[in-house]
Amino acid sequence: MSLFLSEKENSVIYICDDSDNRHNARKRKYDGWFNKNDNNKFEKFDLDIKVEDSENLSSLIVPRKNPNKEALTNLFFEKEKKLREK
Repeated sequence: MSLFLSEKENSVIYICDDSDNRHNARKRKYDGWFNKNDNNKFEKFDLDIKVEDSENLSSLIVPRKNPNKEALTNLFFEKEKKLREK
């Protein structure tokens, strides 16, 4: 993934769904990888999306130098707002 993220325009969104009740374990694992490998080149934004009886943990990883970082983060958080309104 670091090669993919080495391009300043690339970003990643991942979702840990709760279909097998292991979403928290996956989130801890991904957070550990991020913390181990991040050298202040990236920012990570987290969301806990609860819809009805489902909980999905999601994150956006974006290079700090991404020229579209503000737009990407706004879209990431806007989607969560729309899901909560349903």
